[in-house]
Amino acid sequence: MYKKIGVIMIVLANVFLSAKAQVSDTSIKPGWANLDYYIPESPAFKILGTDPNNILKPTSVRKVALSVGDYFFTSGSVLPKDLSVEISPLLLNSKASLNDYNQNKFLYRMRISVGTSTNTNGSYAIAEGIRFTIIDKTDLRTNTSFLKTITTTLGAAVNAEDKAIPAYIKANHLAMTPIQFREALENDSTLYNKLLAFETQYIPDNIVPPDSLAALREQYRNLLWNAPIWEAGIATLQSSKDSLIKNLSFSQIGFWTTAGVPIGKKGQLLIGGKLGFVDSTTWQTTASLGERFYYGSNNIKGFIDAEYVYKNNSSSAIAGAGCQFNISNGLWGQFAINLVIANGNVSYQPAINIGFGTPEKRR
Repeated sequence: MYKKIGVIMIVLANVFLSAKAQVSDTSIKPGWANLDYYIPESPAFKILGTDPNNILKPTSVRKVALSVGDYFFTSGSVLPKDLSVEISPLLLNSKASLNDYNQNKFLYRMRISVGTSTNTNGSYAIAEGIRFTIIDKTDLRTNTSFLKTITTTLGAAVNAEDKAIPAYIKANHLAMTPIQFREALENDSTLYNKLLAFETQYIPDNIVPPDSLAALREQYRNLLWNAPIWEAGIATLQSSKDSLIKNLSFSQIGFWTTAGVPIGKKGQLLIGGKLGFVDSTTWQTTASLGERFYYGSNNIKGFIDAEYVYKNNSSSAIAGAGCQFNISNGLWGQFAINLVIANGNVSYQPAINIGFGTPEKRR
């Protein structure tokens, strides 16, 4: 088994290094390209079983995301007992360009996650997961309309600067060439600011000024949060009856897929399913199929969901309602109440999850 894992890791490393070798010197600035959408649970976090719902919400890729589950209910004032970290390895490369991203969308959107859980009885679990994006119309990096605006705006700025520098030198009677002037700009912020103000006369009125791009991105964020998206995930779980890592044993593997489509301007419908194999004295198959409906805006939205679950040769149902809300840039919260109907019994399970992620660069 360990040999197989080693082979898989080597193959993945070669794939990542191959894609990394193709990057150019044009950088995506940290946080520039990700919009501040809700941060859902990763596959590794989901397989820990912190809540009964099996719908894995898809979302546009970030460099890093951290999920903390049921902190207020189970952890009190100590460190959280259920948490996971999800990263996009290729987005961590500071030299990646928009062109590189668009040429290798599948690899850049691939995310790896690791999660841990400690139960009240002292048992311990660790999970590893990977998430794949099949379709993502919420991703600003690949949005044709926005990229066209960026290209046009930056192109206009470059042309304006080329025209403005000779005119500025002449208007201010400076004894230097355009090349010398550009060199001076690198070390003189006052001169640079004066040139920026001077060159605006060379930018057409119908072009969005660079300083207005933040407002433009906010418009796209509110417009695209419920755009079509489809993802799949895989996770494995190892568990131990105590806190010793050496006693961990393979206990579960799960496969998820979820697709989302817009319902009007303020709604989104998710349809998702899970197939799992659990080692409980003998291997058992679990399966679920559910849907969730959101209504609201990117920053705050309510939801209801329903799910059918087949487990241990018996059927059960889960219904839930909750709210997702933005606390600050890169910080999200979710409160939900799940109603579980199984074997003629009804139980209620509240859940509060907190998500931290690479913040959006607003300016």
